[in-house]
Amino acid sequence: MRRVSTETSIEASRSACLGRRRGDMAKFFLAMLLVTVLANRRVLGKHCRFASTSANQGSCIFPCRCTDGCDTTTGDCLNGGRCEDGHPSGYRWSGMACQTGNVAYHKTASQSSDPTNDWSERFPADKAVDGNIHSHINNGHCAHPDADWGQHAWWTVDLEATFNTYYVIIYNRDQNTERLNHFTLSVGDSPAKTTECAEHVGSVGPGATVNVSCSAVGRYLKFRREGENVDVAGLCEVVVIGSRRIFCEDNTYGVNCREECGHCKNNKPCDKENGVCTSGCEMWYTPDLCKSFIPPETPVIENMTTSTRIGSVDARIVVTWKKVLGADVTKKVPPIDESVLGHCKLPAGLSKGKLLKGPVANNIKHGSNV
Repeated sequence: MRRVSTETSIEASRSACLGRRRGDMAKFFLAMLLVTVLANRRVLGKHCRFASTSANQGSCIFPCRCTDGCDTTTGDCLNGGRCEDGHPSGYRWSGMACQTGNVAYHKTASQSSDPTNDWSERFPADKAVDGNIHSHINNGHCAHPDADWGQHAWWTVDLEATFNTYYVIIYNRDQNTERLNHFTLSVGDSPAKTTECAEHVGSVGPGATVNVSCSAVGRYLKFRREGENVDVAGLCEVVVIGSRRIFCEDNTYGVNCREECGHCKNNKPCDKENGVCTSGCEMWYTPDLCKSFIPPETPVIENMTTSTRIGSVDARIVVTWKKVLGADVTKKVPPIDESVLGHCKLPAGLSKGKLLKGPVANNIKHGSNV
């Protein structure tokens, strides 16, 4: 009985051990499967910056705006295709990867409404972004924001993501055209918090358009009636020309983040859209991209000051120089009317005269010890 009991105990222990091993192996394979799925998601996200076709954007950041499909990494048009036509007709997509165009088309819109009449209900806000530019309001393709007497009529479109806006085209109705004579445009991250980017004052003819520059960044664009009779407006179509806000690493820019920043001052990042160094350029590089290098000539000594550290005999002379950059015909670089300042440290005892006449004058390095 003891032998049987012992064998049974051993078999039970062995089964338990195998069970634990199977459980551990199952956990291991489950973990590996999870890692694989996550890795595939990261790879998919990396290669799905652009959708492959205009019909299916999926979870990609940018839609495909090409007639024959897009490269999912760069957004470039495939098979010799071109940028698609936009809405309304005539607003073809353009720019890098065809991402600049009317970003308000078929987006969600809202407007002010006067409860004493049904104008806003008969002519809702989304009619101003339906891609139809018919100017007669009875055709049913115009928005008609109104408000209580004395209150400002307004209209807002949700672009559904953060966009750079460049300019706005508004189509006027063919009657009561004075309702577009004076208005402001503003852009922001919420409907209640927008910053004015443009103001228009002046008459707009029947069925005519008004083109207003509006350089801003945000998700919501707001129209507001100003001037006289501010409680009513007529918008037969609102076209917002813009492009999706770019999120690139600090040393890259452009829609596909393939362009490298230049030599921005103090290693500051460049503008993610156009690569401009807003902080200025490092010495000897020319604005705005800071990529063109002008070899420095012998600098002109501007100033010399001495400096001695307490507790050290290693005195230094700080020399400040300037070099006014001139035109470079071979590189088509225009003259730059500004001084570039720098400094270096010289061993004590080296005079200004020796610096100018000696061989060190041709080898001064910015911020170096000579």
